[in-house]
Amino acid sequence: MAIHRDLRVGWLLGIGVAATSFALYIVQETVGLLGLEQTWWEPTRILSLLLAVLFIVLARRGMGSPQ
Repeated sequence: MAIHRDLRVGWLLGIGVAATSFALYIVQETVGLLGLEQTWWEPTRILSLLLAVLFIVLARRGMGSPQ
């Protein structure tokens, strides 16, 4: 709702979720997390990383940050 209303807090929350997802992927594949396999090239994980990066790029544009 906050992104739909173009509130900065919504964009920041979305960036936080996307960045956390990206960071946990890197942690999982390097040092590992309990109960999860290390599979670098699993297609759905790669897709989720690409979507996280895409969201961050779009959020920067949506917030009007200077480039």
